[in-house]
Amino acid sequence: MGIEADDAYNRAIVTILRNRKDELRPISYEMIAAKAGISVRTVNRLFSNERDFKLGQFIAIARALQMDPGDVVAQAAAVIAEKSE
Repeated sequence: MGIEADDAYNRAIVTILRNRKDELRPISYEMIAAKAGISVRTVNRLFSNERDFKLGQFIAIARALQMDPGDVVAQAAAVIAEKSE
């Protein structure tokens, strides 16, 4: 998998997590950061695609948003597959 594919996965994952955040309103980045044990600044950077996820960060944020990390990856793969058709 190349850099472009990695970027596509990261963008898809961020979109899925951002949509979940919107579903859970009024959850804030501060609340996600506290639940995930990650700084607010890092959460902001991850959600704005300024920074790629480290595996531990991704898992912690997915769980903070009450999502199964494996399901998020599967959803991202489906989005990417759909776009490549």
